[in-house]
Amino acid sequence: QYRYQKDTSRSEPQAMNLWVQFDEPALNDIMRNYGIPLWGKERPSILVWLASQGPEGRQYVNPEDGAGYLRVMEKRAQSRGVALIFPLLDLVDSASLKVSDLWAGFREPVISASGRYQADVILTGMIEQVIPSVWEARWAVYINDQATNWTTEGDLPEVVLDEGIDGLVDHLASRFADSGGDVQENTVDIIVSDVFNLDQYARTLKYLASLNSVMGVNVKRVEPGQVTFQLRVHGGEMVITQAIALGRTLESTAADNYSYRLMPE
Repeated sequence: QYRYQKDTSRSEPQAMNLWVQFDEPALNDIMRNYGIPLWGKERPSILVWLASQGPEGRQYVNPEDGAGYLRVMEKRAQSRGVALIFPLLDLVDSASLKVSDLWAGFREPVISASGRYQADVILTGMIEQVIPSVWEARWAVYINDQATNWTTEGDLPEVVLDEGIDGLVDHLASRFADSGGDVQENTVDIIVSDVFNLDQYARTLKYLASLNSVMGVNVKRVEPGQVTFQLRVHGGEMVITQAIALGRTLESTAADNYSYRLMPE
């Protein structure tokens, strides 16, 4: 449904406001029926290490001297529905990850230095002007210690950075979005511990119901400090466990991914 509003009190041309409201469940059902992938509200946290090659050599890009590079990346990421985290670049970071190691694409130092930030995804980028009219950036995204690499080129650094973020988000969407191919509902039982009062119970129930792939939540069993929920989901166990893993509400407590604990607010 939509609402159109125009100011008719003045004769000269005026700005017009258009108010639009979507029926999210109905829209999601239609998209699933057409096999269109859906990406839920839970998005991975993304840590970005960016370095540049300039007259002074290779160095990290930070907000103070980065020629607006990080702001360009943040703006593009926001338009694509994800948020970026940038390292502090303090003495700890400098000692853990040298620019030369980042530029060389050494995996272990990148993963080790990123551990303090507890991000779901690590993005590294190295940007330089290869010839006067061409900028180039080499990218790598690390998910569960596995790396994917790509390169972007353009006549301006902003173009190269925008395309780098687009490549990142496209990769994440292909990995984390519900493929939309499975329209069948499946049931998944999960056990949530550290639920001791009504507020914690309500918080857990509301969170599970908010997950994009969850069609319904039922309480199967209540025990002291522990509740077993039965979820009706699209896509099965993998989809729901992946969505929960990206959030900050429940934490897995077992290798089978069916047992969780409610994290403090």
